[in-house]
Amino acid sequence: MRRNLTFALLLLVPILCQCSHEPELTFDEPWRTRLYAPTMMDRIDGVWFIVDTWHHRILFADEFSSDLSDWRTLTESAAGPHSIASDGDFFLYDNTGRGELHAVRKVRLNEDVTLTETNVIPDMGTRPHRVVYDEATERFYTIASLSQEIIRLRSESGEAVVEHRFHAPFLNGVYSRSLSIIGDRMYIVSSNGRISETTYRQGEYEVLNVYQLPSKFKAMIDIYQSSNGWYYLSAKPRGFGRSRTLEGFATGDYEDLYGRLGLKGIPYYITEVEGRLVVPFQETANGFISFEEDATDRSQMSRHCPISARRRWLTWCASSWGLFDRPKKSARTSAHGRRSTNRPLSPEVQSASKCGPRNNVRAIPASKPPR
Repeated sequence: MRRNLTFALLLLVPILCQCSHEPELTFDEPWRTRLYAPTMMDRIDGVWFIVDTWHHRILFADEFSSDLSDWRTLTESAAGPHSIASDGDFFLYDNTGRGELHAVRKVRLNEDVTLTETNVIPDMGTRPHRVVYDEATERFYTIASLSQEIIRLRSESGEAVVEHRFHAPFLNGVYSRSLSIIGDRMYIVSSNGRISETTYRQGEYEVLNVYQLPSKFKAMIDIYQSSNGWYYLSAKPRGFGRSRTLEGFATGDYEDLYGRLGLKGIPYYITEVEGRLVVPFQETANGFISFEEDATDRSQMSRHCPISARRRWLTWCASSWGLFDRPKKSARTSAHGRRSTNRPLSPEVQSASKCGPRNNVRAIPASKPPR
């Protein structure tokens, strides 16, 4: 009996060591020269940001550059950050795995801009996943994806402080990756294929509408309305489309843009810079794509900045900009055909690591499996 048990445990060792489909580690390329699961790129208050989630870092730059060595590091010790926002005074980013928000202030020294941390806001629920700023209320809002808490913050004496927190029972405990503010409504996307439209300005979150989406958008990530009025949705694993109305998604009256734009991997948080929609993608490939939209002629929707295999992983387009990471074919690839882009992990992160289903993340200091 004991011999059989020992044999069974030995058979399990390779399975346990894979740790959620984790690819093998290779260190033939410096990890800082690559992206690993980017979730956001945006230009906020004149500063460019890249949130590079599974490298646990946020990069920033005064000017866009196709060379990551030109970008500076805001942090590379956050636990899987996902987003950043600003009220014009300071920036707020989520430290998802540790349940915190961090506030940083922009300081200009001569011709250079630097960012200095002002305070850390703890107890932001379980896995705060998205932070946004609303000009109408002059407040920040964040959502804790696992504990379904909506938290409102304000600026006070140069720091960010919690003003109000609300547990959203209407989310029914479903993982909710993002909230967006469009007009005078808040929209919360959940992993059951639902968008909840609520009030928010008075600190009360009354549900006005619930949109049930088709299966392609079941694992929702983001909702965004462009300056031309289009609604865009992104979802795992290959959901990206647009419609003139949210009802259009529910009834099937929407454009599926995933293939038309040549997206690779999972599309994430959508932003808009200088009239271009910016969409990060991750998993099978890691990078960003940008495109212009035409509000009247659907045939004008096209993919810009095609991925080039001739350059290492960055592509610069003279008429626009784009960042891309296409894994190269090599003898040293994972079982899924993907090269590892993992950074060497600090002892702190290693000791706090957790494994979650369907993640090629080596380590996240979180109380729940990473998502």
